[in-house]
Amino acid sequence: MRPDDISRFHQVLEARMREANRNSNVRNLVIDVQMVQRRSIMYYQQLESQPFLKIIVALPTMVASCRGILDRGIQLDGLGMKSFMTYESNVLFALRFMIDCNIVGGNWIEIPVGKYKKTTKNLSYCQLEFDCL
Repeated sequence: MRPDDISRFHQVLEARMREANRNSNVRNLVIDVQMVQRRSIMYYQQLESQPFLKIIVALPTMVASCRGILDRGIQLDGLGMKSFMTYESNVLFALRFMIDCNIVGGNWIEIPVGKYKKTTKNLSYCQLEFDCL
């Protein structure tokens, strides 16, 4: 896949995601598709980096349906039927959020004044619960 194929790939993936998530009222299910240079940590590879597609979907619950679509394959004009191996698509959303924000377990998290409010009803057994704004 070349960089100029990404726009068409985005459109086709959006259409397939729309079929899989018919009940969703989200405007754009596939927020962005980018070609990035990364290196797989699976197996030893001498190559420094290679192109990967970074796909951003609207909701964490849509990652599984996107992964299924890519695993089964999608029809792309000029490229035929292509299936894709996915990376990090099985990482739980809470864990992915913690990794992206450099949050570790048992860590203090500081939230600026005015960016949170006390919850009206606790949902857990935590001593304090707040909603971030």
